[in-house]
Amino acid sequence: MEDLSKQIETDYIEAYKAKDELKVSVLRLLKTGLKNAEIAKKAKLSSLEVVDVIKKEAKQRRESAQVYQNNGQTEAADKELAEIKILEKYLPVQLSEREIKIIVDETAKSSGFNDISQMGQLIGKVMTQHRGKVDGSVVSKLAKEYLSQ
Repeated sequence: MEDLSKQIETDYIEAYKAKDELKVSVLRLLKTGLKNAEIAKKAKLSSLEVVDVIKKEAKQRRESAQVYQNNGQTEAADKELAEIKILEKYLPVQLSEREIKIIVDETAKSSGFNDISQMGQLIGKVMTQHRGKVDGSVVSKLAKEYLSQ
């Protein structure tokens, strides 16, 4: 957590000095989100918790960008997408859908999950084992496909 938080702080200072308004704004909001999460937890955040906060921030922007695109507000959508690119720098490399499919299939087989009623358990197990590296919506979609066969 320390390394990632320090990197965010360093990048924030560099962006401030470079007068990169977009990056300063994004990192300021991220730092606030991290501080609020720490206050809520009443302890320092682990590196996985820091990643969770960053993913939450990126997800909010993705949803906003989609709303803006649906409403024809391309300039606002482009700004949200640019903010996502800044946040993604701090996230671990995400596994591809193909890689996630292999993980879901192997986890289901090794755990004996073969019924759609076990979908929640399968998703939970995959998300726990690969936290921060997989997209929950992709895991959900692939788990449903596997268990519906």
